[in-house]
Amino acid sequence: MPDGNTLSPSLIRDSINDALHVWTTAVNINFVEVPDGPLTQLRFRHIYINGPDPPPPADPIAKAQATCIGFGGGCEVQYDESDPWQEVGTTAAPDILGATIHEVGHIIGLNHTDVVGANMYWIFHRFSGVGTGQLFPDDIAGIQSLYGPGRGSVTPIGVPEPTTGFLVAAGSIFALKFRRRRKPFAGS
Repeated sequence: MPDGNTLSPSLIRDSINDALHVWTTAVNINFVEVPDGPLTQLRFRHIYINGPDPPPPADPIAKAQATCIGFGGGCEVQYDESDPWQEVGTTAAPDILGATIHEVGHIIGLNHTDVVGANMYWIFHRFSGVGTGQLFPDDIAGIQSLYGPGRGSVTPIGVPEPTTGFLVAAGSIFALKFRRRRKPFAGS
C-alpha cells in the first residue's frame, strides 16, 4: 500500500473472488477453486513487471498482466509487486479488484475496448473495495458475444470443520500403527 503496509491476504482473496463473481453475473462461466497443482488452470500471484508509474503527465504503465501457456497449459494473473496496491483504487495506486476484473476478462477471451471507463479499457476501471465491482454495458456486450447470456458461479475451497483435521490425523496414525506387517518377498 502507499503507506508501506501490505494488503491483507483476506482482502486480496476476497477481491479475487469478487472479480470472478462479477463475470459470472453475465455469462455461464463456473470458477471452482482447487488446491494448487499441475492441473490448476488459473493462478494469481505478485511478480515484478515494470515498477510504479512515471511522474505525471506521463500515462500510467502496466499494473498487472494476464498470461497463458499454450492450449490447456494454464493462465496466470500477475500483479506488479512494486506498485502501491490498495483497497480503493486510483490511477497511480491500483486496486486488486479492478485489476483482477480486467485481467480475468482477457483470460476468458476479451481484448481491450475503446470505451473509456469500461473494465476492458486499456486503463482498467478502479473500484472502492470488495462489493463495488461491476460490469459495464461494453463489458457485458463483449463477453456475451463470446458465451451468450447466462449466470455462472464461483465455488471457493470449503473450509473444513475443526474436527475434520483431527479425524483425518487420528485415522492416519491409527492406520500407520496397526497396519498389517508383510513378510519380505523371497522370489527367484
